[in-house]
Amino acid sequence: MAGFTVVPESEVAEMRRKNEYGGESDNFEPTSEAGEIDSGDAEGDRWVYVGLKAPELIPVLTHCRSEAVRHRLYVAAQRQCIESNGPVLAEIVALKHETAVFLGYPTHAHCILEQKMAKTPAAVLKFLDDFASRTRRRFDSNLEKLLELKQADDVAAAGASGSAAKVELQPWDISFYSQKLKLDRHQLDTVPVKQHFPLTHVMAEILSIYQELLSLKFVRDTAAAVWYPDVQRYNVYDARESSSSLTHGRHIGAFYFDLFPRDGKYGHQCAYPQTPTFTTSHDTSGTDSSSDDAVTLPEAVNIGNLNKQTSTTPALLEFSQVVTFFHEFGHIM
Repeated sequence: MAGFTVVPESEVAEMRRKNEYGGESDNFEPTSEAGEIDSGDAEGDRWVYVGLKAPELIPVLTHCRSEAVRHRLYVAAQRQCIESNGPVLAEIVALKHETAVFLGYPTHAHCILEQKMAKTPAAVLKFLDDFASRTRRRFDSNLEKLLELKQADDVAAAGASGSAAKVELQPWDISFYSQKLKLDRHQLDTVPVKQHFPLTHVMAEILSIYQELLSLKFVRDTAAAVWYPDVQRYNVYDARESSSSLTHGRHIGAFYFDLFPRDGKYGHQCAYPQTPTFTTSHDTSGTDSSSDDAVTLPEAVNIGNLNKQTSTTPALLEFSQVVTFFHEFGHIM
């Protein structure tokens, strides 16, 4: 099977005059790893590259007034590597179906659901249909509120001519008008709220909460070998078993923080097992219970794509990012 093609996200970018990224919030500033550059024109404008990494893409889709800019970035993000990876995904689907049929199942869905709570595709579809019917009224109501905001913007843009065309809500409008709804109707601006959640403080508090809750001790291992300079490793100890010989307690595992975006890295928040725990016995006969067995401790990694501190700005998180961070670290535990 052909391999996936990975295109550096920083190479698929939007470059615009900085003032074209203006947001509904006066506090919004587009961020970019590439930074700003002089436009070279007579006005002395500043230009900014915005790539498709989440910390650059999501704020623009959420705050940028220009629908044309949001549209281009949204489509670019959705079409990453589609020419190369489309055939690969089709082959994966075909191979999964072929494997399921070989094992005696009518489809891949029947195969994987047999060991899960739903058991059958019919049960899954029934659950989804029921869920959709229960939430449709609220869903349509929320979309109508967003459409009203877009229609108002369109009328304002058309001016006194009254020549506004029929307005439709597009996928690249959802985040922008959801944010505008918070500002216009609830006076909630999520941008200045970030000032209260610097990443260093959030990390320290989340670690403190989990240490107290689970009677653990986390100790940063600065000498550990890591796969990228930004990655941090922490050893985990059972604090209930601390003693003069075990300063932090019994060593029970480790976790890694890989929190910042880079080219080729998975683009969402998640937690993954790194190493399972297992015991290697030195007694090959299996009869010597006193043999010194070697225990490999479990390790996991918390993958993030958070805003990275720069020389001029601290790493600040939106409240939703704080909630997600807390949630994903729960998986680590």
